[in-house]
Amino acid sequence: MTTGDAVNKSATVAAISSPWWLPVLHKVSDGAALVLPILGVLWLLIQMFWWIYSRIKGKAV
Repeated sequence: MTTGDAVNKSATVAAISSPWWLPVLHKVSDGAALVLPILGVLWLLIQMFWWIYSRIKGKAV
């Protein structure tokens, strides 16, 4: 079997089975769209706190 055949068969299996795994993929994507911006804000706040804390302690970052 050539590489082209393997890719073709993989794409065929994915297309046939997509009704089963596509809803799960949408749920994971929706969850990530909800959680990741919140985590991004938390990370930004941690960075800001650490920068301010290091300035107060006299250790410029």
